[in-house]
Amino acid sequence: PRPSVAMEGDLPSLSPEQAAQLAARSGSVVVLGLPESKEFGIDMRTYAIGPRFQGLKLVPPGIHLITTGEMETTGTFVRVDAGDVVVLVWEASTETLRVGSAAEHERCAAAVVAGEMDAALGPYPLNSCDEWSALSRHLDAAALRRARVPFGAVIAPGSIELEGEGEAQPLAPYFDDAPRTAQYVQLDPRQRDGGPALQGAALTAFHLDRSEWLETLLRESYGGSHAGILGELELAFLLFLRLSSLRALEQWKQLVHLFCSCDEALQLRAPLFVEFLQVLCAQLRLAPADFFVDELSQENFLRSALKAFSLRSRDLTLEESLTRETGRFWRFL
Repeated sequence: PRPSVAMEGDLPSLSPEQAAQLAARSGSVVVLGLPESKEFGIDMRTYAIGPRFQGLKLVPPGIHLITTGEMETTGTFVRVDAGDVVVLVWEASTETLRVGSAAEHERCAAAVVAGEMDAALGPYPLNSCDEWSALSRHLDAAALRRARVPFGAVIAPGSIELEGEGEAQPLAPYFDDAPRTAQYVQLDPRQRDGGPALQGAALTAFHLDRSEWLETLLRESYGGSHAGILGELELAFLLFLRLSSLRALEQWKQLVHLFCSCDEALQLRAPLFVEFLQVLCAQLRLAPADFFVDELSQENFLRSALKAFSLRSRDLTLEESLTRETGRFWRFL
C-alpha cells in the first residue's frame, strides 16, 4: 500500500509573511524530465504529475524519501537543508531518478533563487510534516549506509528471498545509478554467516528471552546506540509502506518480534522500549486497516507478538516511564 492523495488539504493557510519565513527555512527538490505517465511521491504522499511539473518547494529540512514509478516503485533518500536545492534527473535508460551533476545543480539552484522555476514547483504537503517526522525521527545517514542505500542511491523493493548480512545487491549489471535493494542486519543468530551455532541451553534461552541477543545486536551491528536499531525499524517500515517491499516487511516483523520477546531488557533498557513503543504507535497509525489480519501479516503475527509483549511487561516491575508508555500504547490500540 502506498498512500496517494491529492494536494488539497495538505497545505495550511499562510499569510505572505508566513510564506516568506517558511521559504527561508525550507529547501527545494527539483525533478527534471520525469514523464507524465509516472507517479511522483515525497515522504507519505504520491501524486500524478502534469506537463509543467519540475519538483517541490517549501521542503522542510531533514531526510526525505522521493519515489517514482508506474508498475514498480523505486525510491531515493535525499537530505534537504534550509536554502538547499536538491536536483534529481530522470534517466530513461534505467527508468530511475539520478542525482544531478554539478552543472545541473548549479543551473537549477540559480533558477530557483531567481524565482524562474517557481511556477513549476509544487508546494510540499506541509500538513503531513508531523506524520513523516514521527515515522522517520531515528532515520539518519548511518542507518542508510548500514543498509547500503546511502543518500542518492536508487532503492528497488527487492524480493523476500534475500537473506543474510553483507552488501546490498545492485540489480545486474552493476552501475553506480543501478537500483539496489536495502540490506538489513541478520536478526537470527542461526543464520548469521560465521556465527556460532546455538545448541542446548543457549538455544532454549534464546527462545525464552532474547534480551542477551538484543544486547549483542546493539553492540555488534548497531553501533551501540538505540537510534541504530530504531532507525532500521523505521527504514524497513517505510520501504514496505512506500515501495511495497516484502523483504522490508519481513525485517520489520522480525524486529518487532525481537522487541516483544525480551524480559530482562525491558528492565535494563527502559528508554529503548519507550522509544520502540512510540515508533510502533506511529507506524500502526499508518498501517493498512486490515494489517492485523492480512495475509502479509501471516495470520495475526502482530496480535501474537503484542500479546507476548503484554504478558511479559505485565509480569515485570518496570521503570515508571515505560509503565506510562505501555499504558498509552494499549489505550491507542
